[in-house]
Order: sequence, then C-alpha cells, then structure tokens
Amino acid sequence: MMLALGLGAQTSEPLTLNKCLDLAKENNINLRQIQWQRVQAKANLTQSWARLFPTLNISTSASENFGLNFDPNSLTLQSSNYTSMSLGASSSLNVFDGLQRYHTIRSGSSSYKAAQLDFQQALDDLYLNVADLFLQVVFAEERLSIAQKQLELLQAQVERTQLLYESGSLVKGEYLSMKAQAASQETQAITAQNALNIAKLS
Repeated sequence: MMLALGLGAQTSEPLTLNKCLDLAKENNINLRQIQWQRVQAKANLTQSWARLFPTLNISTSASENFGLNFDPNSLTLQSSNYTSMSLGASSSLNVFDGLQRYHTIRSGSSSYKAAQLDFQQALDDLYLNVADLFLQVVFAEERLSIAQKQLELLQAQVERTQLLYESGSLVKGEYLSMKAQAASQETQAITAQNALNIAKLS
C-alpha cells in the first residue's frame, strides 16, 4: 500500500506504512526519552552488580627537588638534588552489608524490566497512532476519488440534460434539479479534498 504524503523537503517519494512507522520511530521525542530511561536503568543495574566486586586503587607519585640548602653543621650553602618515588595500592571488599546490595540489584533489575516494558508500550502506541493516521489518509484519498468520479458523472449528465432541455425534450425543472445535484456533489468533492488535507497534516 503506497501513499503520497507531503513532508516538505524531506522526501518526494510515496510513503508506505512501513516507511511511516520507521520515520516515526526515528523521530519521536517521547520514544527517545523513554529509550534513554531504559539505557539509564540498564546502567544502574550494571553498576549495582559491579559494587559486588572488590575495589582496587593504585597510585604512584614522583618528585624531584633541587637547589641550595643551608647546612647547619658547616654553616654553608650546599647544592642538593633529591629524587623520590612512591607507589601505593589499596583494596577493599565489603563482606556483609545487611543484604543491601542484593536488594539494590533486585530493585535495579525490576526497574530495568519496567523500563523495557515502558519502551515497548510507547513503541506499540506510536505504531498504532501512525497506522491510524495512515489509514485516515488512505480513506480520505478514496473518498476524494469517489467524490470526483461522481462529480464527473453528474457533470456529464448535466450536459446531457441541458441538451435535452434545449431541444425541448425535458422541462426546465428537471434540468435545474440535475444542476443542483452536480453543485451538491462539487461541494462534497471540496469537503473530501479538505478532509484529505487535514488528514495529511495530522
């Protein structure tokens, strides 16, 4: 099923339902926000698991001092040069914390599952809305096509009725009645065109 929607300079090719769904998934701000919440929940869960492991910190430092120092024994200034290096390491492991980390992991896991379900629900809702709007445009195009075809038929009948009226075969009332039907159908065609334009803007 193909549909030509006007999206300005974005595209000039007809949009299929699948293409509309893909565009909506890529560009929907609400869906992106929910997706980032899901990523954040996953990061929080990973961090909770990482807290079970021991920590290890390693540090190094080096310094060099040079210059003149006063020697109190000889009462003279002497040139000196000192170099020092140090290395440090520390590690810690929390053996028991009242199952706080266990419950934090369970909470993080539940939050991540909820974020995944929220994302899927938002995606499903988005797809339903896009499909509904797509079908509204398709139906509006069909209604416009039908209204235009009926208008063409009535205009042809008006021309035929006019010829019959001018030749004296029909009374003026029948001719005017046919013209009124054609005018009414033209109004319906304009209404259908407006409905299509509104559906495309939705």
